Amino acid sequence: MIKDISGYTAEEQIELINEVTKKMIVTQYDRYKELKLEMKKQKVLILSYDQLTQGEKKKADIFYRENIYPLVTPTIIDKNGSFPLIANKTINLFLLLEKDGKTRYGNVQVPYQVNR
Repeated sequence: MIKDISGYTAEEQIELINEVTKKMIVTQYDRYKELKLEMKKQKVLILSYDQLTQGEKKKADIFYRENIYPLVTPTIIDKNGSFPLIANKTINLFLLLEKDGKTRYGNVQVPYQVNR
């Protein structure tokens, strides 16, 4: 196996990244659970789209259509093509898309202009 300037092979680098990432994910979920408990105490709810009233769904749809949709550019990740360029310090959603029994992968970069 070929080592690069870091002194690690690609496989070793991936293993190290996986170890660090697993720890980060555990911490992320721990903080999220703490945050959800605190939000519940303050009567702040996180609802799925299905839990919204018809009026709330309409407002959400309008907000998305007017403020978010014009800024997003979804891309399909072609298994035979190159992986899309992921810009530094950006948030991306990686999607598993299924239609008519076929599976495809996609990517949507969350625009920096959208308040989160």
